[in-house]
Amino acid sequence: MKKFFRNRAVNLINIHAAIKRFAIGVAEIFTAIYLYQLGLPLYQVFLVWISLFLIRAMIRPVGLWLAQKRGLRKSVLFGAVFFMGYYLLLGQVSGLDWWLALFIFYAAWADVFYWLPFHAYYAALGDHEDRGKQLGVRESLIGIASTAGPLIGGILINTLGFYAAFYTASILTLISTIPVYFAPEVKFGKEISFKKAWKERAGFWLYVGDGWLYNAHIFTWNIILFILLGNAATLGGLLSLAAFLQILAFLLLGNGIDNGSGKKIYRIGIILMILTIFGRAFLVETVTEVIFFDLIYALATCFYTPAVSTALYNSAKKSKNVLWFHFFAETGWDVGSTIALTFAALVTFLQFDPHWVLVFALGSFVVLNGVLGRYYQES
Repeated sequence: MKKFFRNRAVNLINIHAAIKRFAIGVAEIFTAIYLYQLGLPLYQVFLVWISLFLIRAMIRPVGLWLAQKRGLRKSVLFGAVFFMGYYLLLGQVSGLDWWLALFIFYAAWADVFYWLPFHAYYAALGDHEDRGKQLGVRESLIGIASTAGPLIGGILINTLGFYAAFYTASILTLISTIPVYFAPEVKFGKEISFKKAWKERAGFWLYVGDGWLYNAHIFTWNIILFILLGNAATLGGLLSLAAFLQILAFLLLGNGIDNGSGKKIYRIGIILMILTIFGRAFLVETVTEVIFFDLIYALATCFYTPAVSTALYNSAKKSKNVLWFHFFAETGWDVGSTIALTFAALVTFLQFDPHWVLVFALGSFVVLNGVLGRYYQES
């Protein structure tokens, strides 16, 4: 058990990540639903995120430059504090207005300022031989936060309104900076050119697949589920149930990756994820069926997430510059997300069933299987 917790710096960042995820669960996962309830048709909701990801991709060089100048730890602290404005601005949006345009622009900057240095910092602090175990701890803590977050967020929205959830998330985001304050600074690698950095682009392709999968499946499914249920508290409860089932399994499977079973684990994760997507696309009509496929998804995530994150962070740490590595990885997420959301916007604009967007998520596994297969074969 000591191997799970022997890196104090990683322990601190795991606590930070869990509190940050708590904030995401309370409010951020309800953002698309909030815009939908304000009267935006589904295709416009998807267009909001397409705009956000395109802006992110364009401004990321600024985030890279600032992280190189400040250092990773200070950049994570700044990014988390800046992220508070995401929720505060969102509460001002009332439809297709200037507040929405300002929110999209601000949210893009918040993502760039926070996620780029966070992933680079986590990769640099962690240990190659214990990466699976460390990620198992992180995902278990995040699982606890993800269990409480949507449940509390749904109750706040139903009783006090969306504003209560947004302000609560803002405060939680500020609290999440406390563990980072006590963590050490770390070097992100030597200065290299764009051309040399691009040679180590496995993270780019991995995150193309992951961004595609997340937005075509999870992001879209949460919206479909809300339309099916019509109640934020019920939606939060179902999201919490899935997260609760994952907590213990993350620890067991993280240890399995470190012991050489990564190839088997990621393949099982992909198979279970395909079953989940197929079921949600074609078989779900009742709450009982929703819960059944939530159980399969919870199990799929336990196999999939540690395998993907281990490949990402270990590849980053072995690279010449961990910050450049994640610069390309985050850009890959933008590309994959834009592919998925463009298809979703087109499907909903033409008034086809949004369940077809879930089917489109299956294409992401071609990319993911290629990258993960190569990584675990070499490992």
